[in-house]
Amino acid sequence: MATVVDSNLWIDFSRVKAPAKIKQFILPHLLAPDTYLIEPVKFEVLRFTKLSEIPRLQKFFDRLILLDTPGPVNSFVSVSQGL
Repeated sequence: MATVVDSNLWIDFSRVKAPAKIKQFILPHLLAPDTYLIEPVKFEVLRFTKLSEIPRLQKFFDRLILLDTPGPVNSFVSVSQGL
């Protein structure tokens, strides 16, 4: 069964000051082989990420399958690629 990780978990995982216990809880969900990324979540996470942290997050994003968002919402792709 496919899993989509909500942006709240991505944000909690990427925060430098997040407690290690929280990160340890979230990490297996991010690394699971059935985890997918959806464009609105990618957009929301990158929107509030410091420029210096984007390469680290992009490594996680690159290993996930990005599910397309159909219809007019598809503008998330062009906006998020510009970050």
